[in-house]
Amino acid sequence: MKKLLTILSVIGLSVTVATNVVSCNTKNRITENIARIEKKLKLLLHSKPETSEPWEKSKLEKVLSDQKIDKPGGISVEVGTPISPGSVTEFEQKITFIGNAQNNNSYIYSGKITIVYAYGENLPPSKIKITRTDVESSIANLKEFLVGTTFNNKELIYKIFKTSKNMPGAPIEGLIFGEVKNLVITNDETLKNSYKNRETIRFTFEAKVGLKDDEQYEFANDVDNDFRKFEGKLLKPISIEESKVVALTDTLKTASKAWNFLNINNYKSEIKSKVEEITLASGILYDTFAVKKLDESNSTDSQYWKVQIELTLKPNGNLGYEFAGNNFRKVVLSINLLSLSNIDNATLSWKLFEQKNHQMLINPQFINFGKRSQIFLEDQANYLIGENITAKWGKQTANPEPPTDDPWENSNKENTAYYAKMEFVSKLLKSNNVQANHLFVEKYMKYTTAFNYEQDSDLTANDKALFFKENTDNFEAKIKAKLNQIGNLAELQKDTTIITNDTLSGKEYYHMILLTKTNDNQYKTSAKVFRVRLETIKL
Repeated sequence: MKKLLTILSVIGLSVTVATNVVSCNTKNRITENIARIEKKLKLLLHSKPETSEPWEKSKLEKVLSDQKIDKPGGISVEVGTPISPGSVTEFEQKITFIGNAQNNNSYIYSGKITIVYAYGENLPPSKIKITRTDVESSIANLKEFLVGTTFNNKELIYKIFKTSKNMPGAPIEGLIFGEVKNLVITNDETLKNSYKNRETIRFTFEAKVGLKDDEQYEFANDVDNDFRKFEGKLLKPISIEESKVVALTDTLKTASKAWNFLNINNYKSEIKSKVEEITLASGILYDTFAVKKLDESNSTDSQYWKVQIELTLKPNGNLGYEFAGNNFRKVVLSINLLSLSNIDNATLSWKLFEQKNHQMLINPQFINFGKRSQIFLEDQANYLIGENITAKWGKQTANPEPPTDDPWENSNKENTAYYAKMEFVSKLLKSNNVQANHLFVEKYMKYTTAFNYEQDSDLTANDKALFFKENTDNFEAKIKAKLNQIGNLAELQKDTTIITNDTLSGKEYYHMILLTKTNDNQYKTSAKVFRVRLETIKL
C-alpha cells in the first residue's frame, strides 16, 4: 500500500474527467466515465507487493476502497483467470473495472474498462529513477542556458516556458517542465548589456520539474520538487508609433484602388504579399480580412465591383515589434473584384422556365435579389435600379393581401404548393398579364424587379442575357470582352453559352451579363458581370 501512495503522491497524478448524464423522470445527474481514470487504475494494479502472483477479486476491491477512488461499493471488478502455462501470454490477467454510478446512488463512476495486468515473468520493467542529482543538474543546465541566450520576442518566451513543455538546456532524459507560473516581463527595466544594437529587458518565472512519461520514469524519494525561480533576458520590443500606423494605412487605402482581382479567392491568394510589400519594412504584418459590403461608388465607369474589405494588421512579433496597447489594427479598403463569386450571399438565384415545346423562357423578372438582410443581393438590385437597367414593379395597391406562403422565400422547398404556384406564374406570363395583376406582383414577385417590363413585355425571346459557364478556358478574358459593349445579338453571343433545355440539369452556377435592347434594335451589355444560380422549372 505504501508503494501505491508513494507513486500517486510523487507524480502528482491528475485526471481529466469525461462525463455521462444519468437520466430518469425526476432529475439528471452527471457521472464520470471510468475509462478516463485508466492511468490511475493501472498504477493501482502495479502497486501490488506480490509481483509474481495475479490479483484476487476481494483484495483488489479492498485496495480500491482504501484508496477512496470512489465510495465503498462504487467500483466492482471482474478478475479474469490467469492464462494457462505454455501460452505466449502466460502471466497475464484481464481485469474489468465497472463503475456502479446510477441515478439512485451517489457513486462517482459509470461505464466499464478492461485492463491487461502483466505480472511474474511478464512484469513490466522497473521505472527509470530520476535522482536528486539528475534534477539539480538539469536545473543548472537551464540556468546556464538562460544566461547565454537572448530571446528575440515575447511570443517565443510564452511558447517555451510553459507547463508540460520540453525544458531547454539539455536536461536529463525524462525531465520536462512541471507547472510554470508567474511569468513576468519587465518592459520598464532595461539591462545594461545590449545585443544586436538593441536594448535588452528581463523576464522571470517560477517552475517545477516534471516527468515526460510517468509510466516510464519516477522520482527518487529524495527529490526536492518545489518551485524554483528563474531569470532570462530578451530584446526590448520595438514600439511602432501610432502616427506611423496611420500613415501606412493611408498608403494602403491609396494603393488598393488600383488592385484588381477576378474574385475574392484571387484576393485571398495575393493580398498578403501586396499588403506586406508596403508594411513589412515598418514591422507590420497582414493578419486576416473580412468582406463588408459593396462600395457606394459603384458605377458603369468600371468593369469591376468595388467591395469594402476590412483588413486586420498585426506587429511582427517574431522580430520584437509591437503596437502601443491593442496588438491589432483594423483598416477598411475598397478593392476591385470582377466577380462577386465566393462571397456569402452574393450569388443571385434565377428561375428559368422550360416549356412543353422544350423552349426556354429566360426572364430577368425572375431573378431573386433576396431579403433586406442579405446585403450583397440587395446592393446588386439597387445598382441595377440606379443604372436604369431594371426598375421596381409599377403600381402598388394601398392594402395588398399578405401572402400566406411566398414561393420565392421558400424556393428551395420541393413541395406541391410551390410548383402549383409556378404553374400559375406560367399562365400569367403566357397571357402577358403580370403588370395588370398587381396583387400577384406584390405577393409572389417579392424580391424581384420589373426589368422594364412595361417597355419590353415579350417574355418568350431568349435575348435578355449572356451566360458564361464557369471554369472554362479564358473565362475572365471572355467576360471582359463582352462588358459595356453594343452590338447585334449574334455578335454578342459569340464565345458565350446559349442556354437550352439540354444545357442545364438541376441547379448550376453561371456568370451572366445583362442585355438591354436599344432603339436601333441593337443590344447594350451591362458594365458588370453577375454570378447566378440557374434552376430550370418545367411548365
